[in-house]
Amino acid sequence: MGAFNEWTRGTFLEKPENRRVVVVAHNLIYGAAMQLRQQYLRAQGTQLPAGAVAPLEPDALREVLNP
Repeated sequence: MGAFNEWTRGTFLEKPENRRVVVVAHNLIYGAAMQLRQQYLRAQGTQLPAGAVAPLEPDALREVLNP
């Protein structure tokens, strides 16, 4: 829970009232996929800036997940 709170600090998910089950679940899945992508890029010698993977608001998340 502490890692989640740290990850959401400064985003819309920082406030508990914005933490709806589906939005949190989609952000966790998206975040995990982006972490895996970062690992692949790191293995190839490319670095992304710190904080490049942050929770997305529902509208932005829908755009990313449903192109």
